[in-house]
Amino acid sequence: MGPDLKEARKQGRKVGTKLLAQLIEKHKMWDITGDEKFDEHFDECIRLPGSDSRWDKAKKEFITAVEKIFVEDACNGF
Repeated sequence: MGPDLKEARKQGRKVGTKLLAQLIEKHKMWDITGDEKFDEHFDECIRLPGSDSRWDKAKKEFITAVEKIFVEDACNGF
C-alpha cells in the first residue's frame, strides 16, 4: 500500500505538457520543433546547429520536472 506513483507521473506529464504549451504561447516563444511551417530560407537563417535537439531536450526535461513534483507531492501527501 502506498501512493499511486504511476498515476502521479501520468497527471504530472499531462499538466507539464499543458503548462509548457501555455508558457510558449504566453511569452511568444518560437518552438522550432513544433508543427509551425516557416519559409525555408528564414528557417535556415534563424536556427543554430543542434537547436532542434536542444529544444526537444529542454521540453522533455521540463515535463519530467513537473512529473517529479507530482510524485513528490503524492509521497508527501501519503
